[in-house]
Amino acid sequence: MASAVLLLGLGSGAYWWLGREDPELARQLTLAEAAMDTGRYEDALAAYRAALALDGADEAARYGQTKARILADPSPTFDQEGAVRRLAALREEAPKDPHLPMMLGRLAQLGGDPGRARVLYGEALALDAELPQAWFGLGQLEDSQGRRAQAREDYERAVTLAPEQVQYRENLAGVLLAQGDYKGALARYDGLLATAPGLLLARIDAGNAARLAGDLEAALAHHGQLLLDLDREGAFAGPDNGGEWVFDGAVGPVSLQTADAKRAYGLLSAALTRWLAGDQAGAGRVAGQGAGLAGRERAGAVLEADLQRLGEVRPQWRAAVAAFRGAEILPASR
Repeated sequence: MASAVLLLGLGSGAYWWLGREDPELARQLTLAEAAMDTGRYEDALAAYRAALALDGADEAARYGQTKARILADPSPTFDQEGAVRRLAALREEAPKDPHLPMMLGRLAQLGGDPGRARVLYGEALALDAELPQAWFGLGQLEDSQGRRAQAREDYERAVTLAPEQVQYRENLAGVLLAQGDYKGALARYDGLLATAPGLLLARIDAGNAARLAGDLEAALAHHGQLLLDLDREGAFAGPDNGGEWVFDGAVGPVSLQTADAKRAYGLLSAALTRWLAGDQAGAGRVAGQGAGLAGRERAGAVLEADLQRLGEVRPQWRAAVAAFRGAEILPASR
């Protein structure tokens, strides 16, 4: 959406755009709208509150605060049904606000109703075709159902509209990896990590993409950096690395939720890269760092899918893959 101030037409639900004489008020409202457009509701709420601190009677800020706070609740007791009711009520008052169907689409997606989510995202885009979070939500839906080409298109739209959003760029790189465009995925991961170097899953996947592209030098560089990153205190703290990691396992989706399980997968990935590069002793040392980690078996299940794919894509490494799979140092990968 354009950088401007959104005002609710009282009673009609119509919107119009107006500038502001106070530049700081205008700036806060612009920040709030950009945050809403990209689904960052806590950031939006903070900006709307900052605007209200400057002008407590500002209608755009008051209305924005009302809608943003509905999904800005990070608590485990979040009332999803209540949020749907409040958003639906707001939508009756403001039918031309594209954020409302977008937010309802997100709730439908989280509630396990992809069909309803798709309809709502479409309704949001009919009101504003340049709403990046709606395109991203559609991409997630397509991605989760294996429609990679469509997911790629949707993610590309989201990235074009909001290139600063790390999650958009990471998901686009991930779908390229899933499609088998290993060099394209590696290029995307390289660009992402140049601006957000602490993303652990992106770092793992960058090394994996390089391996699949046959570039062991790049794989060693990424997985070498990964080992340094894993040694950082609080490596898995915060939203970027603390969320759930979901993979296509050999026999279905595999979820890694704990820091130990994620660390184990990172160590096994780095160990595999060293093994392929001919450093079996180094691979053993790296893998040994994960011995005893809770969740290592689940990490091994993810790695098994990586091994299968690597053997299919790089037949010259099948013997090395077989040796790695059978190595005593990696019981979790069997």
